[in-house]
Amino acid sequence: MTQDGVAVVTHDTNLRRCTGKNAKVYDLTFAEIEQLDAGSWFSTRFAGTRIPSLEEVLQLCQGKIDLNVEIKPSAATPTLEAETVRLLREYGFEGHCVITSQSYETLHKVKELAPDIPTGYILALGVGNYYDLPDADFFSVETTFITSGMVNQIHLRGKTVSAWTIDREEDAKHMMELGADDLITDKPDMVNELLSQNAEMDTTLLSLRDAIQNWFFPSDEEVSDSVEEVIEDVIEDPEEFLDAA
Repeated sequence: MTQDGVAVVTHDTNLRRCTGKNAKVYDLTFAEIEQLDAGSWFSTRFAGTRIPSLEEVLQLCQGKIDLNVEIKPSAATPTLEAETVRLLREYGFEGHCVITSQSYETLHKVKELAPDIPTGYILALGVGNYYDLPDADFFSVETTFITSGMVNQIHLRGKTVSAWTIDREEDAKHMMELGADDLITDKPDMVNELLSQNAEMDTTLLSLRDAIQNWFFPSDEEVSDSVEEVIEDVIEDPEEFLDAA
């Protein structure tokens, strides 16, 4: 949040890395921040790119995509959570966004203001007793710390796991195998292709199940629970079934 109370969308609290100006966001007005070039550091192609306000981003995205809004709190901006929630409500994003933060206190503030907006706790390290935190609906975890045990514990509590940041196909496949619910990536096309392949495989396996069931047990015969279990086992681990055969 700027000195004059405008919520802006930028990664760093200090503007030096992206704009060359050694100043904190909350020490400048929005008018001052709007004058800064936040693109040249990355490529001349993006020279002149400005830091947008959150309101400008919401106006651009409204009715087009859902958003993951990460709040980075500061003692200098105690009303940032309230302003973020106000803007999300004003632009009708309550059912089209999640709010995440590395600060659990921030998530608690958000839940008090908007219990209907899902909140995610960002964890660089997946350690400690965090599974049962009431104001975290899901956990956003750095991929190297995600294990099948972690995923299972979180799922047992009716919550989900988001894995970040996945830009290699092998990492995406691994996270999907572990049961991660969301993949945070800079390469959505790559992840989307993998998801499509998985969906096709699921459809194929379901068709195989139906074929096996109809082959051995015509529709006019009752299929026992034990037979259903065998069919499910085949689908879950076809290689084991083939080895046994």
